[in-house]
Amino acid sequence: MNQPARILVVEDESIVAFNLQQRLSMLGYDVPAIAVSGQESIDLVSQMRPDLVLMDIHIQGDMDGIEVAAKLRETHAVPVIYLTAYSEDSTLERARRTRPYGYLLKPFSERELHATIQMAFERQRLENELNDSRRLLQQALDAASLGVMELDKNTTTITPSPRTADLIGWPHDQPLTLPDLLARVDATERDAIAAKLHHCLKDLRHFSEEFRVLAEGGTPRWIKIDAGHVSDHRVTGVVQDVSERKQSELRLKTLNESLEHL
Repeated sequence: MNQPARILVVEDESIVAFNLQQRLSMLGYDVPAIAVSGQESIDLVSQMRPDLVLMDIHIQGDMDGIEVAAKLRETHAVPVIYLTAYSEDSTLERARRTRPYGYLLKPFSERELHATIQMAFERQRLENELNDSRRLLQQALDAASLGVMELDKNTTTITPSPRTADLIGWPHDQPLTLPDLLARVDATERDAIAAKLHHCLKDLRHFSEEFRVLAEGGTPRWIKIDAGHVSDHRVTGVVQDVSERKQSELRLKTLNESLEHL
């Protein structure tokens, strides 16, 4: 039998907190504790590891609920739903930046409460599945020594994975743009690659090319980029180091030319 979801209630008004605890219990949830301040909330989350936190915004202590939720987001992967009687735009904007799983304005019904909690759990489940898929994909890319990249056509900004940055000799902590990438391409191929990439971006076509890049202070490297559009302005692709194969091809070509000469 599945255990009921454990919910931590953060509410400094004792009557409201007790009423909320009773309502949650009637809905089948386990409410093992109630916190009244920000620090107590953080301590109880560390001890209890609840499945979800119902967070009032105006609570006791130096931190309000939004500040507490921001800290919990950094330290614990626990969904937070705000419970508040305040709906000012400034408060909503601050709350939005913490990426909450819900926002309930008091007073609310049991139906609203239950639906919001269930939607929060469903969102968390989907996010966990997505994170698992990303982790498996990254493991596969690492095993194959592949990098990935995303290009925003509107800003020409490129978001490279660490492996991609290494392949083109670009610092991990510096922003990368399309002109920066083209500047790394060997001068003898740069114009041709730029033209093919331009047609790819303009006509929403697939891009698959091999070319040599020259990293500052490093040795030349051959890379291959296979990229396609995921929207009208976003392009994603896989980056692969093909230097060993290209060098083998060049050695074979040289050997064949020598044999033909002989």
